[in-house]
Amino acid sequence: MASRNHVKTVKPDLKSGFINESGKNMLFAVVIGVIAGSVLLNENLVTNVVFYAFIIAVTGFTALEARSYFILKNTEYRFYEKEIEFYEGWLSITQKNVAYDRVTDISYDKPLNQRTFGTGNVNINTAGTNTHKIKIRYIKQPEENYNELRDIIWKEK
Repeated sequence: MASRNHVKTVKPDLKSGFINESGKNMLFAVVIGVIAGSVLLNENLVTNVVFYAFIIAVTGFTALEARSYFILKNTEYRFYEKEIEFYEGWLSITQKNVAYDRVTDISYDKPLNQRTFGTGNVNINTAGTNTHKIKIRYIKQPEENYNELRDIIWKEK
């Protein structure tokens, strides 16, 4: 197998990603806690519904936080001369490769919740693959990374 020249590696910023994911996880855990509390109350299973709903929400939040952390920690995007190779996942890591000739568009965005941390997303749209969009989330200096990645990809097209 011919060796590939590695050009750049991009990983999400763990602090920004973890804090931003925490908000989503908190909301989901609260909803699960409310649903669980409603079920327990309707079934007359327990008398202290609020306490058990809180315990369920905290347990769910903790599990989601662990999941978010490990997904962000294991996410990595490697740019070679002719393709992108990226790894995502938690319990099972998925590796995907996309050739630069499949890339149709590159953009970046800086949502409000990420601007606070100086991070953003670089979006790479592709055609003719199962992966129609590669979203590199929570990266520091998104505009600079966008410009550099755009130059790497378009140079090879």
